[in-house]
Amino acid sequence: MRCRARPPPGCSAWTAVTAASWACPCSKPPNCCAPWAGSSDAFWCPMPSAHPAQAHLLPPDSGAWPGRVLLAGGTGAVGQQLLVRLATHPGVSALKVLLRRPFPLPAGAQALHTSWQDLAEHPEWFQVDTVFCALGTTIRQAGSQEAFRQVDHDHVLALARHAKAQGVRQFLVVSALGADAASRVFYNRVKGEMEQGLAAIGFESLTVAQPSLLLGERAEFRLGEHLGQWGSRLAGGLMPARYRPVHVAQVAAGLVDASQHPQRGLHVLDNIQLRKNPAP
Repeated sequence: MRCRARPPPGCSAWTAVTAASWACPCSKPPNCCAPWAGSSDAFWCPMPSAHPAQAHLLPPDSGAWPGRVLLAGGTGAVGQQLLVRLATHPGVSALKVLLRRPFPLPAGAQALHTSWQDLAEHPEWFQVDTVFCALGTTIRQAGSQEAFRQVDHDHVLALARHAKAQGVRQFLVVSALGADAASRVFYNRVKGEMEQGLAAIGFESLTVAQPSLLLGERAEFRLGEHLGQWGSRLAGGLMPARYRPVHVAQVAAGLVDASQHPQRGLHVLDNIQLRKNPAP
């Protein structure tokens, strides 16, 4: 059973780590300040809150956040919304976009073509202040659970490790509502393991967006999202706010807003927070 104890006073951001590794981000294993109960194989350990005066990261050398930006997954529904916002954002001093195939980019954005296997050969790509990751697929689109995991877990963590190695301070990622490394649902479990892996890497600031079903135009048809949107219209106001669909533009807006004032440690943007952003 997984322990989900409430954070003690002075602790805010939470991350999952395995009890076997004792990879506690507060560097006080195994007796950190978090209450831990039971014989679980996983526990939740909070990163201590920063002093109020140090709650946010100091500005980058470029003068403002998000500064120099690298975007991965810019051809997807959320990624395209991020691309539009970042290309015109006054706080973005440079914008690089990782691409697997040719894709039209806004003026000023630099295309970096990669097969994901050659990331290690280009450390200069990661000489940025902020990384946005909107990588994601479906099992149907990927063709198998293994292929899905490679995109939504392996590629995300590979990107993060290369970014951390080059000194990237801020990492923002699109995950999903229900992400849980202990879930019996494969999709939720992969998303949870991805979040857990990112937390262990140790970025100064890590922001995770956890949207529900996504609204907005997609290049490919996704039956699950279509049915979910239809069901939400039937349910109307009866559906709890945390489960209601959210527009891809709202998700992108939430991430870009968070990148302007990066908080130290782990910060989660839940579906309710994301839905507060203006929708088209």
